[in-house]
Amino acid sequence: MNALTLAIKNILYRPLRSSFNIILIAFSVTLIISSILINEQLKNHFEKNLAKIDLILTAKGSPLQAILCNLYHVDAPTGNIPVKALKAFLNPRHPLIKSSLPLSLGDNANGFRIVGTTIEYLDWYNLSIEEGKQFTSNMDAVLGHEVAKQLKLKIGDKFLSGHGLVEEEDNDHLHHNEFTVVGILSSSGQVSDRLIYTPISSYWLIHNHHPNEEAVNNEAHDHTSESHSDAQIVYKDSLANVDQSISSLLLRFNGRNIQTLNFGRNINENTDLMSAYPAIEMNRLYEITGSISDVLFYIALLVTLLSALSIFISLIQSAHERKKEISMMRLTGVSRSFIFNNILFEGLLILLIGFLLGIISAHLLVELLGHAGSLKNKYGIHGFAFYRSELYTFALLLILVIFASLYPSYKAYKVNVHESLQS
Repeated sequence: MNALTLAIKNILYRPLRSSFNIILIAFSVTLIISSILINEQLKNHFEKNLAKIDLILTAKGSPLQAILCNLYHVDAPTGNIPVKALKAFLNPRHPLIKSSLPLSLGDNANGFRIVGTTIEYLDWYNLSIEEGKQFTSNMDAVLGHEVAKQLKLKIGDKFLSGHGLVEEEDNDHLHHNEFTVVGILSSSGQVSDRLIYTPISSYWLIHNHHPNEEAVNNEAHDHTSESHSDAQIVYKDSLANVDQSISSLLLRFNGRNIQTLNFGRNINENTDLMSAYPAIEMNRLYEITGSISDVLFYIALLVTLLSALSIFISLIQSAHERKKEISMMRLTGVSRSFIFNNILFEGLLILLIGFLLGIISAHLLVELLGHAGSLKNKYGIHGFAFYRSELYTFALLLILVIFASLYPSYKAYKVNVHESLQS
């Protein structure tokens, strides 16, 4: 019998004590790994969808809401802004603005948000068409990869859209105009995988017969309530010539200087528009979520230290209870190193079993949260992702458990055979 086999038998001989230590390790690992998975995926999600956007122009409201809605599509629009109020920012010869992108938001199809925009959107987010083509006329729809997969739509299929940002069970709330699928995007790992794109003028066409719709559902449904037309806007250059409203205008600056730093403040103070800097608002959000994440990490670290302490006490007791057994083994010719390794292996086995249970539990937990809490659809959070930090967690636990096992192993190693048998 080798030291590892004997360590396994020692663990099985004390099932309650061993199980308690394993559960402590598993619980601490679950907390740490879950925190890593959620934080890393949130960070990746936010960074991918910033798309180097410097400023967002929207209706007055919450700047963070404007960012979450127009960049990450997880909140409602702040309201409408007339195109005529944006003409200066749509000017291709504007001295500060390199490019701009209009958005109209507020509808969904089977729970997936519909984004009214112009053909420049694909270049802004480095998206590519996997199948079909880009939209060219009103009621054309380009589907994100995940949308096409989940709704099982293909090129040429038709579907209806609904009011608001969530799926409606009542068909009376569906629009009568049908969208036609003309393209499907390649998977990008961005929020675009879960969006449907159409010309911005499709929104005006859909709501041509619903002049009072915004008054009924202003919070979750953000469309023009002014004049309606059958204009067909596919390219941004044609937008300035229509008398309509949109949800927002995304801007990129030519560079960074004192003028661009004051640009947003001047808009907020001197116009009816609201400007929001994505970088500033996301830093605020990181501060909020970072504080929560830190609390979870410290709780997990405390549980981890308690786990190491529990293993230390358990192995000390085991070595004390087995003094006579160890002495008898020594009399039969077993070496001191065998005894030392036996106790050390016992601690390492508890760690290994607890870590495996913890890492499996963490990934399953995040996967369940991703589905149950809609985190997968909104933020792309799922349990089937792996990060290098998980290995660092194992290394940290390994060091703690080795330190916790060394003294008990040394005590067993130094057992005096003569004194132990006499007592």
